[in-house]
Amino acid sequence: MLEIDRTNEVWAPTSDLRGRPWAESAVWGALWLLSTGDTPEWLADHQPSRIRKRLRSLRPSGLLWAVRNRAEVHRFRASAPVLEGLWPHLLLTGVAAVGVDTDPLRLDGYITPDRYEWIREDFPIVSDRSGNVIFRVSEFAALVEGDTMPRAFVAADMAESDDRRDAERGLLLVDDLLRDFNDDPRSWLMVPDIARAVADELEQGDEVFALRVLANALSASRSLTEPADIVRFLQEPSSTGDRRWDVLLAAAVARSCRLRGVRAPDWTVGPGLEPWWFPALIDDTLIPLAIQRTPPELASRGVWLDERALETV
Repeated sequence: MLEIDRTNEVWAPTSDLRGRPWAESAVWGALWLLSTGDTPEWLADHQPSRIRKRLRSLRPSGLLWAVRNRAEVHRFRASAPVLEGLWPHLLLTGVAAVGVDTDPLRLDGYITPDRYEWIREDFPIVSDRSGNVIFRVSEFAALVEGDTMPRAFVAADMAESDDRRDAERGLLLVDDLLRDFNDDPRSWLMVPDIARAVADELEQGDEVFALRVLANALSASRSLTEPADIVRFLQEPSSTGDRRWDVLLAAAVARSCRLRGVRAPDWTVGPGLEPWWFPALIDDTLIPLAIQRTPPELASRGVWLDERALETV
C-alpha cells in the first residue's frame, strides 16, 4: 500500500487544507460527533454548527491534520508485568482498542494529566521514543466513560501508527466515518471491483473487452489524490478465475503504482507464468515488438504486452 514515512505523513493534506490546528475542545467535539452523532455538552453555542460545516468539507487527510493536537503524546518502555498493571488505568485506543491482531506487549491509551503524573511516580517505566507504551494525555479524557475511546479517536490514532498496515487500516476507518457522516458513497472502482468486472468479461469469452476494462479503470484511478482513496483502491482482490489474468492484474497495478510514485501492495508480488503469455496478440510477427514494449512489472512475471494496451482505449 502507501509507503508510511514518519517524517512526512502519508495523510498530510495539500497546502490549501493546512493551517493552525483546531482548539482542543473543537478537536474532541469533532471526533466525538463523528463517533456518536451526538453534540457534546462541552462545546460553546457557536461551535457545533461550525464543526459540522468543517467536517462536511474535509477528507481524511484534512481531518487528521486538523485534529493532530488532540493530546500530548508520551512514549515509554515497560515490562510485561508492568503493562498488565497499566491496562486498567487507560482508555484504550488505536490497535489496542480494536482487538484484532493486538500485540499484548504494546499499550496505547488516553489518560488525564493527574493520573499520568501518578503513573510516572508509581510505575517502573522508562521514557523511550520507540517504546511499547503510548500515553495520550488530555483533560478531556475524564469525559469518556468505559475503557475504550470513541471510534473516531481510535481510527485517528491508528492512522498515525508506525506500522504501515495499521496506519492504512486507521485511514480507511476515518474515511468510513466521514463518508457515513456526510452520506457520501464511493463512486469509483477499486482493484477488487476491477477483478470482478474482468472475471465477468472472461466468463463471456471476451478477453479484448476484459483488457479494456482493466486499462480504463487503471487510467481512471490516476485522478485519485486523497491517500484514503488510494489505499482503498489498492485492496487485494479475489481471483478472476484465470491465473494468467490474476498475474496481469497484479503486474499492471504494480506498474500503475510505480508511475505515480506509490509503494505497490505486497499482493502484487508473486511467481511468474510458465509458459510466457502474450495477451491480445493478433500476429506472431509482433512478438518482438511486444517484448520490446512490455513494462518491467509485466516482463518479470512472464506477461508480454505492449504497455500502450494498459492506457485508456
